[in-house]
Amino acid sequence: MIVLGISGTHCATAAILRDGEIVGCASEERFSRLKNDAGYPRQAVDALLRELRLTAADIDVVALAGLRAYSREWMNRVLHDAAYAREYYGVGLDERRGLARRARKLGARLGLIEPARGKFDLTEGERLHLVTSHLGLPRERILTLRHHLCHAAAAYYGAPFTGQRALVLTNDNSGDGDCAHVYTGEGLDLAGRESAPSAAGSLTRWRLPRSRARMTLSTSASATSGPR
Repeated sequence: MIVLGISGTHCATAAILRDGEIVGCASEERFSRLKNDAGYPRQAVDALLRELRLTAADIDVVALAGLRAYSREWMNRVLHDAAYAREYYGVGLDERRGLARRARKLGARLGLIEPARGKFDLTEGERLHLVTSHLGLPRERILTLRHHLCHAAAAYYGAPFTGQRALVLTNDNSGDGDCAHVYTGEGLDLAGRESAPSAAGSLTRWRLPRSRARMTLSTSASATSGPR
């Protein structure tokens, strides 16, 4: 089975798995020459297919990371327009104005006010069209997977103890509206247990119930083996 995995956020990347083994991986920035280039990695996909001597028809499944997608133009603006990034993330020398920006961003995430200026999502149809128009594949071959599940899968299936019972924790500022997930892994299964909304990530820290440890947010995923 040939699986094409695609991450279309910052540093957009494509990877190809053949029968469960990663045989190729490439980032769009290597071809566009734009650092951390975001969006659908069309050139990276083309390069992988050429390198592996595959055609689009050989692809059995396309797996898209994340349930949400944003426009390439907006994502690259956040990455490369320093003034706009400061406005979006609420960073400034004036503490009162900075707090106001952070409060606005939090309100947008909670759906209480309009999102940041210039930010807009791609509809599901627009997102799928990027793939179908490029590769000529039917929509039935395209899957969308939760942002944090993708992080958890990378940590668990890539760990040396894959298959054993494990606790998997993902921390991210924002992914599909959440900043953290907890999964348990055993064999080939990953089961979601708990999650925290991105509003918590906007406040920098999130506290679990007293019976659990305190977490400080980062942008990584980890898997720990052992009895649970």
